[in-house]
Amino acid sequence: MKNKFKVLGFIALAAIIGISMTALSLTGCGDGGGSDSNPFIGTWVGDDGSTVTITDSTSSYEAPGQEKVSSTYTRNGNTATFQIGSYVGTAIVSGNTMTITVTVNGNEIQITFAKRRNILCLPVKTAERH
Repeated sequence: MKNKFKVLGFIALAAIIGISMTALSLTGCGDGGGSDSNPFIGTWVGDDGSTVTITDSTSSYEAPGQEKVSSTYTRNGNTATFQIGSYVGTAIVSGNTMTITVTVNGNEIQITFAKRRNILCLPVKTAERH
């Protein structure tokens, strides 16, 4: 009888996990795919601990010990242009790497970021439309 309850417990746990993962994949993990998928959406982490968070229309940058700064951006494929205060920069995404180039006081600075994956989000294969 104890073994029967253990098996039923494992089945219930597996069902809860399965339902939770399905709900996460249907409620916004990732940007939905498609032919015009935005590769910038998500949270990006720099080697120095700084983070860039990007949504469909806004971006924010936060360095350790600094106040978060927000901006808007325009995108064309895997290249984006943004302005934060008087600084204008470009960002290029290649796979899970984003490189931002900004000119500060006449000096070009490049910062590389890695995309942070949400471990609760599983890749979801969508059916192709014809």
